[in-house]
Amino acid sequence: METVKATMGFVELMAAGKFLSNADLVKNVEPILPRGAFLAVWATIGIIGALWLFGAVRLPTVHDGQIGWLRRGFGVAFFAFSLLFLTGVDGRPLGRIESFLPPIAMSATSGGATANTDYEASLRQARLEGKPLLVNFTGVTCTNCRLMERYIFPAPEVKQVLDGMVVSELYTDRQTAGDRSNRALQQKLGGTEALPLYVLVDADGKVVRKFE
Repeated sequence: METVKATMGFVELMAAGKFLSNADLVKNVEPILPRGAFLAVWATIGIIGALWLFGAVRLPTVHDGQIGWLRRGFGVAFFAFSLLFLTGVDGRPLGRIESFLPPIAMSATSGGATANTDYEASLRQARLEGKPLLVNFTGVTCTNCRLMERYIFPAPEVKQVLDGMVVSELYTDRQTAGDRSNRALQQKLGGTEALPLYVLVDADGKVVRKFE
């Protein structure tokens, strides 16, 4: 049981790093703990955890007990994930793990196409082109938002639909005037501050449908 508690302690340290990163992203437009540094912290915790599981280092308040194959297996897993994290320090994509990481850059994209970050400008464009407007209310700390934007929007059948729309991508969860304005707009159009939220409006700004 002590081994299980200590092992979960390393996982909890990684989780704490994620929550601290979220607070950093919300408070600072330029994060103090960017993606590379965040991955380096996770990798360091993972490597120390792996060394402890292998018995190479000891924790002062934990009795090691017998180091069996199960414990060694977890050590291998910790070490493998740590190596994976290290490969992403220089910006290499890490698949679906990216959803849990600070963004590489705050670029607004939807399905591979650049999305407008100004609602009024997007509405004018929709009116000019005679297209509906899809407003993607998103956030820097929203894991599900990243999953949707990286894996659902670029899917061929989804992108085909999005190509017939004007897309506006509005961040709502940072402590900036722009995000506060976007949050108020989300409440007005969608009646909620939950993320992600997708609102389809016509060229006159009337809500047609919303998807939570």
